Amino acid sequence: MNEKNEELLQKYTNLFITAANEPPTNYSLNMAKLRKLILEHGLPEEQYSGEIPSICGLRGWIWKTFLEVTVLDAQFYIELNLPPACPEYEHVIIDAPRTFKHHNIFFARSDKTDAVARTLNAFFKALELKKPEFENYRCSYRQFLNTLIGPMLFVMPELDAWYCFSNFIRYHCPTYLEDSPANQTTGVKLGTDNNRSRSFYKV
Repeated sequence: MNEKNEELLQKYTNLFITAANEPPTNYSLNMAKLRKLILEHGLPEEQYSGEIPSICGLRGWIWKTFLEVTVLDAQFYIELNLPPACPEYEHVIIDAPRTFKHHNIFFARSDKTDAVARTLNAFFKALELKKPEFENYRCSYRQFLNTLIGPMLFVMPELDAWYCFSNFIRYHCPTYLEDSPANQTTGVKLGTDNNRSRSFYKV
């Protein structure tokens, strides 16, 4: 990483450390600082290997902050992936191998298909079983969902990616997957107030 990259990464790191230790009342101010930093300076380069990351890098921190992921429950995720699979699994296993098949790094990952399949299976399994925070949300499977989880799996661990994906679908574009005529025009609500508790991801 060159000096300019390191300097920019340090700016982001300092913002995350400061924001995570400030009261929730400063959330909007710190979020505005993060957006400004991204718009004015972009993101520093990060190197990604041939496997799904074991820890979050900067892009993972940003995803988790924008999507308000603050708690990870590995046991919950493991239990969702126990047999039997979700009813939509026959579609999931068809789409999973297609994820970014022309992207050399992502497609070369040995675990990519299994990770995409597990994350989508867990999401629809949580809906089927009406798990807490999933009981009031209903949607249908869509063929492009693997391309939504793919970018998250590219920059963060599988568990983190699943929570980001779940929050994105349920809280930020809640009608996009619903069987409703309005889903094409009112689906995306990213950045709007969804009345959830807000805090920065703690690095």
